[in-house]
Formats: sequence, structure tokens, C-alpha cells
Amino acid sequence: MKVTTVSVVNSAATMLRSGVSIREAVRKLSLGRSTIGRIKMEHCPGVESSKSGRPRALSEADKRYCVCKVAKERFSNAVKITKLLEKAFLIKVHTETVRGGLRTAGLGVIEKPEKKFCLDWTVDDWKRVIWTDQTKINRFNLYGRQWAWIRSGAQLQNQHVVKLTL
Repeated sequence: MKVTTVSVVNSAATMLRSGVSIREAVRKLSLGRSTIGRIKMEHCPGVESSKSGRPRALSEADKRYCVCKVAKERFSNAVKITKLLEKAFLIKVHTETVRGGLRTAGLGVIEKPEKKFCLDWTVDDWKRVIWTDQTKINRFNLYGRQWAWIRSGAQLQNQHVVKLTL
């Protein structure tokens, strides 16, 4: 193992304190990455490392905006929120990114239950129904499932229920 001189250690510590990354210090001082990392741990404990990786597609403010749109303005799905973000803020994100942001904010999804609107009908109400053979019957829920965003433990509200009509 090569011995590093005190002057090299001091110059590396000075560079790291001034905000130079470990990679740049390695290139400038011709030392190993582990050596520079060790110098940083010993001589610069309060210096934070630069954040690595890809930047987030949605900031925290964008996530709060999405949650607000779901809670206050009753946006029903992530596709609509994604289109709104693209139109309002020119943020192009995938719908899964928006869904993940809503989940981390504490919202979950439920399948919208069907509200049985004719359960409390009287006999007179049923007499007013015109029965024909041209009834459209939806088998196997061909229109697809509908989902609603709801906080865990919250009760169902009108926006969470699909109203069926004849």
C-alpha cells in the first residue's frame, strides 16, 4: 500500500471541503478512489456527498398537487392527472409514476362498487318500467373496472361509487 503524504491528504481534504466530488479529486490527485473516500471519512466528516442517480420525475410539490387534485377536485384516475401535469406544467411522466406518487402520499386504490339504485323501489316503481327484448346486457363487465383513490381507513363517498342506469 502506498503511503500518502500529509500535504496530499491536506490538499484532498481541502478539495473535498470545497465541494469537489471524489471522482474529480481522484482524477486531479492521481490517488485511488478508496484512498480519497477514506480521507473524506477521517478528515471531512461533516461534508455531504453529492446526490447520485437520476433526478426524480415528480418533485414533492408535484406529488402534493396530484394528491390535492384527487382529494379536492375529484380526479378519478392517474391518466387524467398525467394529462393535467403535461398540460399545466409541461411535465411528461408515465401514469405509473403518478400512481406511485399517490401511493407514497398515502392514497390507495379500491375498485368502485356498483350502487344498486333500485333496491328500495316499490311495486309501483317497477310497474313504470318498460320491459323490452332490446335490453343491453353487460356480461363480464366489458366496460372494464373502474378504480377510485382513497386514503386507508376512509369511508366511501359518492365519488367512489359507480351509479348504474337502465
